[in-house]
Amino acid sequence: MKPPIRIGINLARPVICKIFPGAQVGGPAFVKAVKGPMPWTELMPTGGVSPTKESLTEWFSAGIACAGIGSKLTTKEIIDSENYADLTTKVKETIGMIAQIREG
Repeated sequence: MKPPIRIGINLARPVICKIFPGAQVGGPAFVKAVKGPMPWTELMPTGGVSPTKESLTEWFSAGIACAGIGSKLTTKEIIDSENYADLTTKVKETIGMIAQIREG
């Protein structure tokens, strides 16, 4: 492996690397460990990210670029009941939390 070549590729074309399953890979601590020596790395965890202020704060504070939130946001109950108004509300709340966290 030739790190200078990889670094050149990363700087030439931004890429977001998906981390799955985020919690099992090491959670926010893994993100910090990767970004320490490679701060230009853009990471997106999926799996293990919850639509809560605590979870989102922990992940974004570690340095993620964005997050994938699947079944913890789009629950089976919402899909089965076709309660898309509730889903819309939860998505808006989650986006609002992320905006607040990013503002600091």
